[in-house]
Amino acid sequence: MNIKSNHSLQIQFHTVRSVWVWLVIVHISCLPGLAQPTIETVTKTRYTTENGLPQNSIKGLAFDQLGYCWIGTENGLVKYDGVHFRLYDAYDRPPTSSRVSYIKQNKQKEILVAFEGDQFYKIREFTGFGTRPVWVEGDYVVSDYPVFVDISNEPARSFFNLIKKKPLSLASDVYFILNDHQFYLLKPDSLWIGNSNGAITRIVDKRIGKYPVTVLGDKLTMILSNQVAIQYTNPDGKVQSLRTQGGFFDQLNQVNSPCPLLCTASGTYAFCQGKLYKLTLKNRTIYSTLLLEGLADFTPNNLYYDQPSGTYYLQSAIDGLVVVRPNRFQHVRIPNGTWRQNSFYGQSTYGPNQIVANGALFTFNQKNRAPVIQQLISSPYSFMSTYLQQDTYYYEMNFGLRKYNMVTRQDSLVSFMGDYIHCFNRSTYDSTLYYSTSNKLYSLKRDKPQCVLVLHAQAKRYIYGFTFLNADSVLIATNRGLLGASLRTGKAKPILSGINVRTIYVDKDRYIWLGTYNNGIYLLKAGRAKHIPNDTNKRLNVINSIFEDHQGRIWFSTNNGLLSARRHSITDFFHGLGTIEPYTLYTKSDGLLTNEFNGGAYPDKVYLADGRISLPTIKGLVVFNPDAFPIDRSAKKVFIDQVRVDGKLVKDLTQVTLPPDYNAMEISVSTPWLNKAETLSFERKAVGHDRQWITFSYGETIYIRDYSYGHYTMLIRIKGYPQSQIEYTFNIAPYYYETIWFKLGIALFMLLGVLAAFTYTITYYQRQTTSLDQKIRERTRALNESLRHLNLTVERLQVVEARLQTSLLQKDHIIKLLLHDMKSPLFALKMGIEELDDNLSLQVGLPSAIVRKSHLLREGINEVYSFSVNFFDWVKYQQEGLKPNYQLTRLSDVFGKIDDLYGSIATNKGIKLVIDPTEVICYTDENILFTILRNLIDNSIKYTEAGLIQLYVEGNRKDYLVITVADSGPGMAEPILGKIQDAFSEDLLTNDHAGYGYKLILHLVTLIHGDLELENKGGLQVRIILNYE
Repeated sequence: MNIKSNHSLQIQFHTVRSVWVWLVIVHISCLPGLAQPTIETVTKTRYTTENGLPQNSIKGLAFDQLGYCWIGTENGLVKYDGVHFRLYDAYDRPPTSSRVSYIKQNKQKEILVAFEGDQFYKIREFTGFGTRPVWVEGDYVVSDYPVFVDISNEPARSFFNLIKKKPLSLASDVYFILNDHQFYLLKPDSLWIGNSNGAITRIVDKRIGKYPVTVLGDKLTMILSNQVAIQYTNPDGKVQSLRTQGGFFDQLNQVNSPCPLLCTASGTYAFCQGKLYKLTLKNRTIYSTLLLEGLADFTPNNLYYDQPSGTYYLQSAIDGLVVVRPNRFQHVRIPNGTWRQNSFYGQSTYGPNQIVANGALFTFNQKNRAPVIQQLISSPYSFMSTYLQQDTYYYEMNFGLRKYNMVTRQDSLVSFMGDYIHCFNRSTYDSTLYYSTSNKLYSLKRDKPQCVLVLHAQAKRYIYGFTFLNADSVLIATNRGLLGASLRTGKAKPILSGINVRTIYVDKDRYIWLGTYNNGIYLLKAGRAKHIPNDTNKRLNVINSIFEDHQGRIWFSTNNGLLSARRHSITDFFHGLGTIEPYTLYTKSDGLLTNEFNGGAYPDKVYLADGRISLPTIKGLVVFNPDAFPIDRSAKKVFIDQVRVDGKLVKDLTQVTLPPDYNAMEISVSTPWLNKAETLSFERKAVGHDRQWITFSYGETIYIRDYSYGHYTMLIRIKGYPQSQIEYTFNIAPYYYETIWFKLGIALFMLLGVLAAFTYTITYYQRQTTSLDQKIRERTRALNESLRHLNLTVERLQVVEARLQTSLLQKDHIIKLLLHDMKSPLFALKMGIEELDDNLSLQVGLPSAIVRKSHLLREGINEVYSFSVNFFDWVKYQQEGLKPNYQLTRLSDVFGKIDDLYGSIATNKGIKLVIDPTEVICYTDENILFTILRNLIDNSIKYTEAGLIQLYVEGNRKDYLVITVADSGPGMAEPILGKIQDAFSEDLLTNDHAGYGYKLILHLVTLIHGDLELENKGGLQVRIILNYE
């Protein structure tokens, strides 16, 4: 229960609370003390057909050696594992009648189950498969005293066979078998006593049949009245008188109906008017002790006592089953108090057996009695944070720190805080009392508060509590996480964020346990934190208190019950050494008044001097001794109840083989687990099929489907309890085509087929080889003949090639002579015409027609000469297959040659040739670069009438060089310019897109790994881009 989970709601509620808190006067405040009646020492759980019991008529009950409970009913035999009642139907030999006559257990713990029709079964254990009833032969006599005897064996045969010979009816007789050697048969008006030596004594007693008879002290005892009883002391029928004493005998005079006497292995009991008594014999007096009351609507006919758990199983022929367990919880409430007065948070111990809580003093004088309650403050309420130090009781009220003197009964204000006090705690290192408000920590020395720590302001964050790690270090629990703080420096830092920490517990090994609201449990050790997995039903979501007992268990009070587990199981999980064992759960069915504990107060628990602990709940205090709860250290196992294949029960579970066409195998498992079943979770893994463990819930059937043939081992265990593991082996038969013999047959057949195919293939290829050899010989002869003709042809071609080579050499020589002879006259003719044109231009009075014709003649011879030079160079490069000769080249040298060659020509034409100086040195072929620039300058001079021609380095980068030739001539037509650019981009240098000059330029630029760009911009601009890479 979390009433303090919203700080803002607390502040809103304060105004209302301050009004009524001083007006409430509790009834008990008028009394110095008030004692409550005896506490409830047992819990009763009744089972009928409405909550799981198959039938209300119980014919007997017994526990086997594994812990399973077998219950006989008129509807059949029931197996009870502490969780579920199941009608048993997995018999090796089913009984003809399902109605159970009785169930008896002898001193050797053997269990005999008798069905109507005298069919007998004994409960026997089968390794790995638990216990089950097995049909047995024999003739048995059972006793009202829990013994059965096979009368086919001595010494019972001599007695009962002799009795059977008498003309007496045994149908309604009562048997008592004592000490395995004394046999008592009660018949109307007589008693037959037999001994193991065969002697039989018949005693006539008219009281037999009129008064109840039972066994006390292993002797037959008859109760004659509420004051007198007799006991048969020897086999001869001698009796002695007994006295009676106790509540049962007091009631005998007041009732008219008979009171049943229950003779069991654990003793003799009496039931009267809804009360159960135990009868004991001491010093010839029968004493009756009250065990249980409140069963007025229940009439038992038998009783079974399970000593390890201290549990009584009351059986009725019509009213079902009542299970009575010891109640180890004591509940403390303020009589006639409101729900607020009985909803507890903070507690403190005063004397060795005194607790102060909610403004009252609780004094525990006797263990089985409720405490004496004395009111201290007239307005107790559950929000109060309190602490008792010696005789001073500190508490918070109306935002103020107050104190109450336990001796003088004086109440006074210590200091007004202006905020709620959420926690008190005393340092175990210097005994100083500390307390906290929403975001501050104070020390209290001589009733003077001093602030020692202030948390940085954070919206809706407040302190739940704190605990000390040493004299300086403190752990602080807040609704926003766990903080670590130093009192010396007054600084705090986050350790875990994003969780609502309710309680902190530091154990003896310095493990830090954190209980949170809605986040479960966290465990810290040496700077490492780990979240502990929640239980199956998430009861551990909200943790209010954590503590240990002296038996190695760790306990958790929650908003939904009290849980415990083996501490080392959790710490081993923290270190990665296994899973957590199942938790033990305690709820209202175990005696708690409520499942909802309170939290958020410090201290969250207090201890009494006798080892009992007190925890706050929404309905009072729960006081108990955790060490008083027994630990069942028996090795719990999982057992297979039954196996069904396609709905049919498998009787022999030692060798189970499934047919290949099976649909499903159903495996039902159980365990005799006395704790709450909801804490259990099971795991299974089929070795050879499953790669990891598969979790399944308690009572869930395991289905095996779609497994292939083979041998399997099913491992089943309780999750977190590896010692409970069992193995169940089964086989799945293969289909005929999956058997090894079928596969061997198929393999043999395939082998024979392969051999036959191999033999046929060998024969076929041998024939083919002979035929191929013949064809190869024929083809070889034909190829030899063709080779001879080919050699003759080659020789002829070699002769022709030699002649062609000679002819080509002669042709090349002639071409070189012609080119050389043509170039010189053309150059001379060019120079003569240029000189003639110059001279004519200087003549005065010469007709303009002659001058124009002279200019045209000059232009024509220049074009012829330029074409001839380009053509001659083109032919030369085509013949020689030019390859670049890369070397370091100074551009200033190349530019100088261009200036020497074309400077005067440009000047004569009235054109200004401008060559910019440069210091660039590049790695290229100097001759090719010179040829390219020469052609470009030549074209510029040819097409430029007047103006300027420039040669310069436009760009010089690490990976490329740009040389530009620009003129102020008319430029070039855009279609021709585009065709030349496209031809260079597409490497179509052989197409007729330009004259031989540009073909030569494009070819040479490609040889030296360059690019060419042409642009009309106030004339023609040609850029040569040399890529260094």
